[in-house]
Amino acid sequence: MTHEQTALWHRIRDFQIDAPDASFPFSSRLARENGWTPAYARRVIDEYRKFTFLSIAAGHGVTPSKPVDEAWHLHLLYTRNYWEEFCPHALGRPLHHNPSGGTAEDESKYEGWYEQTLSSYERLFGGPPPGDIWPNGQTPPKPKRAWWLLFVPTALMLGGCGETANPLEWRGPEFLQFFALLYGVCLLAAVLIRQAFRGNGDGPPANDWQLSIYEKAYLNEGRDLALATAVANLTAQNLLEVDRKKGRMRSTGNAKDRKDPLERAILRAAESLTGANYQTIRRVVGPHLDEIETSLRRQSLWVNGDSVTPSILLPFLVASLPVLLGGAKILVGIERDRPVGILVFGCIAALALNCLFFQAPKRSRYGDAVLDEFRRAKPNGQFGARWRNAPPDELALGVALFGLTALEGGEFAYLQPMVRPVPASLSNGGSTCGAASSCSGGGGSCGGGGCGGGCGGCGS
Repeated sequence: MTHEQTALWHRIRDFQIDAPDASFPFSSRLARENGWTPAYARRVIDEYRKFTFLSIAAGHGVTPSKPVDEAWHLHLLYTRNYWEEFCPHALGRPLHHNPSGGTAEDESKYEGWYEQTLSSYERLFGGPPPGDIWPNGQTPPKPKRAWWLLFVPTALMLGGCGETANPLEWRGPEFLQFFALLYGVCLLAAVLIRQAFRGNGDGPPANDWQLSIYEKAYLNEGRDLALATAVANLTAQNLLEVDRKKGRMRSTGNAKDRKDPLERAILRAAESLTGANYQTIRRVVGPHLDEIETSLRRQSLWVNGDSVTPSILLPFLVASLPVLLGGAKILVGIERDRPVGILVFGCIAALALNCLFFQAPKRSRYGDAVLDEFRRAKPNGQFGARWRNAPPDELALGVALFGLTALEGGEFAYLQPMVRPVPASLSNGGSTCGAASSCSGGGGSCGGGGCGGGCGGCGS
């Protein structure tokens, strides 16, 4: 290293990312959000420091590995620390993280940059990077989950399938007992797998989070309750006028005066003289509700989108393994002219119960714990009759934490039938970026060996 590079590295190395007074520091959050051990997360942070050094000192475009990119993504969320302290004082320049076009040409370029990054790492730091954080052109495996649970029912099914102990050859009563036991084990394994996708429930206490009322409502029952809470709040403040006969709402307040983006969107949607019905408002404010969900996901309070499908299919498949065995036994029984009615009923009942897994998980286990803490701080009985004459913010908090029952018997009870959830989903969905991202300004990028699904950009 040159003298200037050594000075740069010392500034980056000595920069404190973990706030000393934080009850839930950066390194702990990085570990929890990625399913890493604290020691591994600290090593990733050290490698992230080296990556930012290489983005300036290497003299060419650089690309992070997947773990390093996760640290970079999270650091960008700490906007003051990143933009006002780290970039100007440690790096001496901004280091941007912007999405690329995601083309094959871009991906090829970033793969080349990744190889150059590994070479420059070895040249400037005197040795190769650790392979478990900087794989040689390969994306590292995802954190291990409770996959071993998949083998429990399989082992039980196969363990008794030898020539002398094939369950398909057992008599009806013995097979039914085995079927019931196997289904119980599989169902338990499926529930545990489902829980594994919802996180471990660990994190800072609820009072460490500065969630808005609408974020609390979304955490409680999703987008419909968040919107209903906002409508009740604006109506209680006389900023939204409701025509009960026509079922329409008209704005009586100035949207520009509201700081909350959801409130502004509702008032703008109902600005016309005739107002707007609730479903129109719901459709218009959909993107703002999506932003609330994104915020909850970033804070690990909501299940990540990439975990939803496997958290549905894997538990369903595991719980359905006994049904497959039961179906085979039913065919054997029919062929041998044996009664199979009880087993048919059992298989149908098991499948019906398994269909409950098709309900997509929403809150993470940590989100459950945070919501429980919020509710304990404001128990249902504490509101009680006070809701009838409660100020708007207290009424809104009651709706957010305890649902539409907070409106019963009060001045705004008429809102209940208007704002009840509808089955149709009006979500606009999320946008993603390509498999690569670039760093403008500082010369780094993420792609090739780095950034998978949907990395977001952040400008200065």
